[in-house]
Amino acid sequence: KLSTSWSLLVSLAVASNLSPVAGFVVPQHSTDRAIFSNNVPTVRHVGYANSSTERMLFFGYGSVIAAKVTKKLTKNFISRKFDDFIHKKRVQIRERAIDRVKDLLRGKIDDFAIDQMLASMDVSNSTEAFFENDLDDLFTTFLCSSAPPALIDQNNEPFTSKDFTDLNEDGGERFDLGWERTGDGFDDWKKDFIPAEIVEISNGLTISRIRVDSIYGPATARKDLKLEITKNSVIFPLEDKIAFFESKEQFTTILKDVKLNGGSDGGASPDPYPEDDWGDKTSDEHLARFFFRGIGASLLERQTGESSRPELGPVEIDMDFMKGLSVREGFREYGAKVYFDSNQKPTGIYDGHKDKLFLPGDDGWEGAKYLAKSSALTLTTAREHLLMSHLLCSNYLSFASIKHLPPSHPIRRLVNVFTFRTNNVNDNSFATLVPTNGWFHRGTSLEHQSLRAVFESGFETSNIFEPFPKRNMIPELKTMSESGDLPYHKEGVEYYTIVEDFVRSWLTKAGDAATDEYAQAFYEEIRESTIGQEYTLPPFENMESVVQVLSQALFIVTCYHEIIGTIIDYTNDLNMGYRIVADDADGNPATQTDAQSFLIWSIITASTALKVPMLMKPYKKYFGKNGAPRWERKEWAWFQMSLRRQSRRVKKSSKERKGNTQFLFFDPKRFESAISV
Repeated sequence: KLSTSWSLLVSLAVASNLSPVAGFVVPQHSTDRAIFSNNVPTVRHVGYANSSTERMLFFGYGSVIAAKVTKKLTKNFISRKFDDFIHKKRVQIRERAIDRVKDLLRGKIDDFAIDQMLASMDVSNSTEAFFENDLDDLFTTFLCSSAPPALIDQNNEPFTSKDFTDLNEDGGERFDLGWERTGDGFDDWKKDFIPAEIVEISNGLTISRIRVDSIYGPATARKDLKLEITKNSVIFPLEDKIAFFESKEQFTTILKDVKLNGGSDGGASPDPYPEDDWGDKTSDEHLARFFFRGIGASLLERQTGESSRPELGPVEIDMDFMKGLSVREGFREYGAKVYFDSNQKPTGIYDGHKDKLFLPGDDGWEGAKYLAKSSALTLTTAREHLLMSHLLCSNYLSFASIKHLPPSHPIRRLVNVFTFRTNNVNDNSFATLVPTNGWFHRGTSLEHQSLRAVFESGFETSNIFEPFPKRNMIPELKTMSESGDLPYHKEGVEYYTIVEDFVRSWLTKAGDAATDEYAQAFYEEIRESTIGQEYTLPPFENMESVVQVLSQALFIVTCYHEIIGTIIDYTNDLNMGYRIVADDADGNPATQTDAQSFLIWSIITASTALKVPMLMKPYKKYFGKNGAPRWERKEWAWFQMSLRRQSRRVKKSSKERKGNTQFLFFDPKRFESAISV
């Protein structure tokens, strides 16, 4: 077929009186040949055939030439195809052989490495058997053997609030990053080199950051290497191991053995609030608490109109878009719509992937509750916590301050307290939680392109710099807030108002510095970072512009971060998790998390226990010291007095709530001065 087709095409081309012979030489003598260079015909223009006789002669010559050319091309074509076939077969055989050897060696090496890691840990026989036989995962074993001791050691020598000062041990300025002294005066500064870089989070989404921290210095090559190793797909391939704990006693023993128990018991993890009582975390009441008095409350403001199923109540938490996020084999998709009545009672959960509405008491209701909480945990941790609070808010608060404000500037003097360790923390977040094969990627079931999609949509829908009291709340939620039944909103607004009053007073004391060229450049840097987000900061107008952006940023890194960053109450229980195993052979849905994901998130949770100076501290070694104006101490003292009053109000309200009506997150005494992991 090939030969016939080539002969016909070439003959027709040669015989045509309308087309030049392209690619072939029409011989004038019998000795002429087609010219080939590396088996590719060269093009030579040969004119046109005008008469019928010429066309017949051309056609004859064309047939002869076509036959010869076709024979040569066919031979070359078949030869190349055969060579390609043999080459591919050799490559396939070699790759299969290498894979078999790799599998054999990999298994042996992994088993040996796991044995060595476990031998370095003082664990029980049952824990050792679990890691070797049930889990059998090198990455998770590595994290559990290396991370907890490192976190405990780091917390044994914290830079505590009582030592918080603007002077380091060598007597130089601690908060002079990005600036250089020009004299001995308090205000003698000029801009210096700023070690900034741009990092891509997802397609088209980039973040500017500074990898040097005012307290902890620059990121070291040693630290980078350690973190890079955990993402290396050759050393630690992404292998999902679906195994489950047999009982609460088993995972409690394992957590204690690997030192992932609470800090009060000698472990690396944070302790839950001691007075907290979550009760039965599988109950309907707990579901309501999760979404109205827990991390899920941050999703309430996403409802902009009437519920899509008003017969189920006015409140709808819509995470249905998550069903479109691809997940890895062995797991099911995220996504759900959760409905509540005006009494905050759950009335239904719509599973978009199954296209089915589950009502309380239905078969599958328990699985639907696990789906709803797991979807919310995964979404809020990726979007509200990691992206919006860390990478967009605290990161740009620190970045803009270092880039545009001299160390003596009143705004930077204030921001220093609220960006303690921020660059260091966010650098670790970039390295461990954002990338492919990172801890977040491994701990959830999302394909990495799906995680990137969450980041992209999270940026586009971000309202992180919108003042909290002005955020959307449907009328029914506002009514709950006014009556005290939605403390997330009521106490959040009260705290925001305290911060706003404090910031306004601070900037008033600052005088012209509150609106000088440095202040405007600081504001504009943050404003530019919000372009493309759902809420974009307005252009600079006056001091109130700075009041709004500072008040919201300080609210986020203290109060808001307390509720979305305190995840120990969710990661210490099997009935909540970040992965949803696919339905079993009988169609039964998952109702608890798998062991591998549980342990990875226990490590991530432990990293949130690193100590940060608390907000309610006088900082006498910082404010008003070393040439700073004395009014700093008076303004901070007034702020502290307001926080103490608010703390008493919150405690009083908390005592009136029992069980699943508790809300303990917004007591200012719990707030850290800056965002931690």
